[in-house]
Amino acid sequence: MKINQALTGPSQKTVSDTDTAARPEASEATRTVDTLSTTPARSCLVDHPGNGTLLPYDLHAEKSRSHAEAFRAMPGDMKNYLRNSWNQGVYKTFVQTFPAKLLRSWQKDISAPLVLKVHEDAQGVIESNAVWAIKHETTYDFINVLPSLVSLNKTKAGLKAIMQTMDASKDPLLWLMLQPVSPFAYQVKRPRVANITDAAKVREAKNYNEDIIASARGDLQNEETPTQVLIFPEGTTCTDGRVIYLHNGVFEMSRDGAPVVPVGLNYDLIAGEKRSDGNHKYRAFMNVGKPFYYKPEKADVKGWSLVKDRIMHYVTTMPKEREIFREHLTERMVDLQTITCGGLMGHEILKLRDAGVSVVDKGTLSSAIEAKVKALAEHSPIDDALLNPAQAELLVEQAWTTLCELGYLTPDASDSARATINLDVLDHDSSGPGNTIDPRVLLLKRAKKAAKEGKATLDVSLSALMIETRKEAKILGGLIGSEELAEDMTSNVTLIRKAGAAWNELCAAGWITETDGRQGTLNVDAFINEAADVGLTLPAGRPYEAYKKDNPLRFCANSLRQKAKYNSAIKSILDES
Repeated sequence: MKINQALTGPSQKTVSDTDTAARPEASEATRTVDTLSTTPARSCLVDHPGNGTLLPYDLHAEKSRSHAEAFRAMPGDMKNYLRNSWNQGVYKTFVQTFPAKLLRSWQKDISAPLVLKVHEDAQGVIESNAVWAIKHETTYDFINVLPSLVSLNKTKAGLKAIMQTMDASKDPLLWLMLQPVSPFAYQVKRPRVANITDAAKVREAKNYNEDIIASARGDLQNEETPTQVLIFPEGTTCTDGRVIYLHNGVFEMSRDGAPVVPVGLNYDLIAGEKRSDGNHKYRAFMNVGKPFYYKPEKADVKGWSLVKDRIMHYVTTMPKEREIFREHLTERMVDLQTITCGGLMGHEILKLRDAGVSVVDKGTLSSAIEAKVKALAEHSPIDDALLNPAQAELLVEQAWTTLCELGYLTPDASDSARATINLDVLDHDSSGPGNTIDPRVLLLKRAKKAAKEGKATLDVSLSALMIETRKEAKILGGLIGSEELAEDMTSNVTLIRKAGAAWNELCAAGWITETDGRQGTLNVDAFINEAADVGLTLPAGRPYEAYKKDNPLRFCANSLRQKAKYNSAIKSILDES
C-alpha cells in the first residue's frame, strides 16, 4: 500500500475497503484480516476524513525557549494547566528547558538530530483526547517521544505515558528526568510476582493492569480536560526491527471513541557519523500517522434484547474486531517506519550473500541504492537525505566505513572501494534469544538471586517450574514470533514434558532433594558451582538489546524486509537486480 493511500483519503473508508484495493498481493496477516472482515466487524475501524500528508516538523524551534523565557511564561502556562494538574505545568516547563538542552546535547554526542514528521490530520487530535500507539525500538525511546509530543501539544492537554518505571540504580539520569512525569504517568508492566503459584499475588498483579486501562479510559472520556495517552503496545522491544504482537491495552483504551494515532519510530544504526569515543551515531526518525477510530457495530434494540446483544457482541464479535484492530495498527506502524540508508545497504549485502557473491563494490552498492530510492519514496516515508545525491553519497560512504569497522566487510588492500563479505560476522547470531527455553536456566537464575541474598537452599516445585517455563515461552514468542519457537515450546503438553524432564534430571544429579507432591529443596551453592560443567549459563543482559548492538546490519535490513512483507510494491522494488 502506498503511504499516501495508507495515510490519506477524501472520505471515510473501512479497513477492508482501503486494503483490498491497494494491495493485490496481500500478506498472510492481511488475508487473516480480510477473512475476519466478512463478519459484521468489517466496519469496526473508520479513518479520520481528510487528505493530509506527512509534513516535516521543526522540533528544535518548538523547544528553544531559554530558562528565563520558560520562567516568565510559567504563570500563563499554569492558568491552562490547573484544569489538569500542577505537575503537568511543572513538567511542561521542565521538559522545554533542561531536558530539551540535555536532549540536544545527547543527540549531538550519541545520535543525529531526530527527524519528526506529522500527518496533517493528526494536528486535529494533538490538542484533544487521543491514544498514541508508538513503535518500540529501544529502551530509551521515550527520550525522543515525550519531548516531541510536549512540543507538539500547544494547548497544554494532559499527557500521560504508559511505560515501565525506570530503575534508579541502573539508569539514574533517566530516572531523574522521569520524576516530574511520574505523578501522572501509569506503569504498564504488572508488578513482579516472586511466587507465581500464589493465586492472590497473581490476581493482585492482574487487577493492577486492569486499573491502568480503566483509569486511562476515564481520562479519555473527559472532554473538559483533554488527555493524550502514550503507549508502546508491543510491551517490549524486538530482536530484529519488526513490529511484534500488540497487546490489547491500546484496543481497550480506544473502545469509547478516542482516536488512535499510530506512530512509527525507527533508527539507522549504520549510516551515522563517528563519535568522539569511537562508536557510531545513529539517525532517529519519528513519523506521526493518520488517526483512526474504533467504531463497533451496535444493533438498534431495546430492553432484554439490548442486554443480550451486548453480551453476544462481546463474546462473538469483539474478538474479531480486536484482531482487525491489531492487524490494522500493526500495518500502519510498519507503513510509518522510515526507509534508511542502513536498511538499504544491509538488504543489498544480504541479497548478494544469498546469491553467493562474496566481493562487493561500494560504487555498485551506491548505484543500486540510488536506483531504488526514488521508487521507494512513492510507497513509504524515506530518509530525505537519500533524495539528495550529495547527501546520499555521504551516507553510503559513512555506512561503508561503519560496516568495515564492525567487521562485516574486509576492505581490499589495493582498492578501498572493494571489500569481501565476512560471513563469520554477518551470520553471527549468538546474542539472539534463541528459540527455546531451558527450565534449568530459569532455576539457575533464581539460585543466583538467592545466593546474593545469602540463602543456602531454595524451595522449588515442579508445578511452579512448569508455570514459569510457560510464561517465559510466551514472552519469547512475542520477541521472535510464535511461528519461530522450537517444537518443544509450541504446546502445553510439550512444555510440561520438558519441565518434567528437567526436574527429573536435577533430582538425579542431587541438586534437588525431592519431597512429597513433586516439591523439593534446591541446593543453591552446589547448583551454581556445577552448572557451568553441564553447559548452563545465564544470558548477559537482555537478549534483544544485545542483538541490536551486535547485529546492526541485520537489525536495519530486517526492518526493511518487514515493510516488503506488508507491501508488495516495496518487495518488487527491493527484489530488482
